[in-house]
Amino acid sequence: MKPKEISPDVAERAQEVQSAEQMRAFLNDEGFELTDEQLEAVVGGVNFVQGFKTVLGPYLYPPCPAGGLHEFEEYVDPKGEAVDKVRCVKCGTVY
Repeated sequence: MKPKEISPDVAERAQEVQSAEQMRAFLNDEGFELTDEQLEAVVGGVNFVQGFKTVLGPYLYPPCPAGGLHEFEEYVDPKGEAVDKVRCVKCGTVY
């Protein structure tokens, strides 16, 4: 499956993933085909789940209120409480 082919049902399940083990199982079960660049971004990051959401997040979440798809970056919670989060640089929404 290519990122742009993600159905609402698959997107909903992807948003529930909370660990690297769950993410690997999800990718395998859904038959995702990632480009080399996407795969490098996912596995090359410090946090596997966050990397996945950064790469595929634009396809997993509703359209950006600022227009088009979200453009995600790593989110660092100022209180250090949130993990596995990404933030849209266009609208500021945190997922």
